[in-house]
Amino acid sequence: MKNINPSKKQGTKKIGTLVSHEIEKIAFSKGFRIRKRGKITASLLLESFIMMMQSGASSYWQWAVTISSLSGTLVSKQAIFERMNDAWVATVKDLVANVIARHSDALSCAGVFKGFGSVWLQDSSSFHLPDTLREKFEGNMSKGKQKSIAKLNLVVNLLTGVCPAMRLDSFTLNEQALSESILGIARAGDLVIRDLGYFVLGVFAKLTQAGVSYLTRLKYGVALFSPRG
Repeated sequence: MKNINPSKKQGTKKIGTLVSHEIEKIAFSKGFRIRKRGKITASLLLESFIMMMQSGASSYWQWAVTISSLSGTLVSKQAIFERMNDAWVATVKDLVANVIARHSDALSCAGVFKGFGSVWLQDSSSFHLPDTLREKFEGNMSKGKQKSIAKLNLVVNLLTGVCPAMRLDSFTLNEQALSESILGIARAGDLVIRDLGYFVLGVFAKLTQAGVSYLTRLKYGVALFSPRG
């Protein structure tokens, strides 16, 4: 790599709620390493990626252009591609969990749920990807073409901000298929909050047997009966 004129836009020390040295510390703990004489740090990768996405672009070439502008050093798209490894994936997951935990602390909802050991919120969100990823993240059909859509499924403890589950699946994997995953997380005395997409009677029965409370919208056509009449 050779030096180029630095851009007026320099990398900031704080990215969102995270400080750059915190990002580097998390990345190092996950095995992400800066190569000898390398200029691509974890915080620089993250900041340039956010800037690229905000501009409406989504390619390794544009990512390389953005990171080169921030660092003042010419970076190739191949150099970025080579850093898209397991260590970087683990770093991003940990960073997301860290941000979620900080926002959870700001909620100050402990008093509302003081009767429960833990309060688990499970939800998912879908987002479109380039069509070239349709084999990995299968989406719906649109105008006769297979689209690529990913689904991010999260489980977060509202009291502590702990995020024990974070998985990325195809859009075609619905919430009902993920409903039972909460059984490996929730314990007796806990509360589980989920929307109607996770509504599975068999899972509710297992949660009840385990002493776990749950809060969900009632599915149309399901009748409720009280043992006391």
